[in-house]
Amino acid sequence: GFSLTGELNYWIINFEYNGTYYFQGNSVEKLNPDYFVFAGLYYKDILFNRNLNLKTGLNFYLFGPRYFYNYDFEKSIPFQTIIPIGTNTFTISNQAKTKANLKVDFFLSARIQESAVFFFIFENLLDEKYFIVPYYPAPARGLRFGVSWEFLD
Repeated sequence: GFSLTGELNYWIINFEYNGTYYFQGNSVEKLNPDYFVFAGLYYKDILFNRNLNLKTGLNFYLFGPRYFYNYDFEKSIPFQTIIPIGTNTFTISNQAKTKANLKVDFFLSARIQESAVFFFIFENLLDEKYFIVPYYPAPARGLRFGVSWEFLD
């Protein structure tokens, strides 16, 4: 496969990109998605007499189709697809393929006077339904926020 990473800064706009594509062909043992793309479009600036270092924008995650397998450890081998794992051979009784998924997050991070950091993330804005790994769905829309503050030097 191949991977491409890049960053483009223009004035106060920042664009970051990281993409990976896997050459897997029609192989049965596809364990990774066909491709994965992360991109971020941000506003970055230092505001209020250099007292606020702000970065805010959108994070985009694009997951390619993924393949999930059910292994049958007790079935006879002749009529099924066989996958060698280590020194053992197992039979696939079922194979499922998911569709590609796009997840979008809103992101805000601010550093105030070199003593406090605030962040806020609104995850999964589009409320995309997908699985992280088989049978474990990704969380629905959610909010995350936090504050870190140094009281004493």
